[in-house]
Amino acid sequence: MSAIPQHKLSESPNSRSIEIEGWSITTSTNPISNAPECDALQSTLGFPLPEMTFGSNYLSIEHRPSGFKYSFSTLEALKQVKKGELVEGDGGVKVGYADKWMQSRQGISI
Repeated sequence: MSAIPQHKLSESPNSRSIEIEGWSITTSTNPISNAPECDALQSTLGFPLPEMTFGSNYLSIEHRPSGFKYSFSTLEALKQVKKGELVEGDGGVKVGYADKWMQSRQGISI
């Protein structure tokens, strides 16, 4: 069995990270977005958000020696949601409850 590589763990109330063999992996877990934050996201995205949106959460992976960095954020993930009608083969996904959920959102201004 091999030994665990040398690493450094860091933690704060809303963030955790590990640095190991040139890599840095950081997560940020924040509270559910408040109404003004959700309004801003909805305005940017152009569609209603789920009831519980964690708009400030992210995962960041960085390889410092090469400068490579990739981040997953709420906004960037939601920008990938297909808007409008779905067409066979377009890669869009529609969950079974989507129509009823959208009807419940009709009164929400975007």
